[in-house]
Amino acid sequence: MMECEARGLRVPQDIGIVGHNGLNINRVLPKRITTSITPRTLMGATGARLLVARIKGAKTERKISMPVEVSPGGTTRDMRQTHRVQTST
Repeated sequence: MMECEARGLRVPQDIGIVGHNGLNINRVLPKRITTSITPRTLMGATGARLLVARIKGAKTERKISMPVEVSPGGTTRDMRQTHRVQTST
């Protein structure tokens, strides 16, 4: 974030910064970074369940979807207000 600003880029007006899994570094930065938060416990339990099933010879899913939460910070714009999304009917 400081490097962007040193190069004349304004955060979040010119560039957005997004981190992953809550970033403890937010405690020392001038702006709280927007982060995605994944369910690490659920990911581990699912991985273990799939591994045991595969060891036992079962076929398992190739793709798994997990919920992701976004924790807004001061490093991204609210894109819902700046861009209109068109959907087909």
